[in-house]
Parts: sequence; C-alpha cells; structure tokens
Amino acid sequence: MLCYSQEGDMVLDQFVGETLFESMLLNRNIVGVDDNDEALLRWCEKVSFNMSLIKVRNL
Repeated sequence: MLCYSQEGDMVLDQFVGETLFESMLLNRNIVGVDDNDEALLRWCEKVSFNMSLIKVRNL
C-alpha cells in the first residue's frame, strides 16, 4: 500500500477486507464493493463505520 499510493488517493477493494482497513489507517479514500451484503455489514461493524454512509445495493 505504501509503495503504490499516497495519502488522499482513492483505493478500491472489490472484496471488502484488509485492504480497506489498511487504507483507512494510511489516510486513503476508500471504496469497498462486495456482492455479499453480510460481509459488507460485518466489515462496517468491525471498524465502527458510520452505517448511514454505506449504500447496500441488492443485485
């Protein structure tokens, strides 16, 4: 992460996981996508994310 991005860069994690967490710690903007709504909600709970900012779209 440190080699390929800088503070303020946008980071995309297509399978919500550790990449988003590391990006948050390194002050990157994040976008997380996952087709499993449960995985997305669990990730938000783990990092105490503001759930109102999360948009869950059922396909």
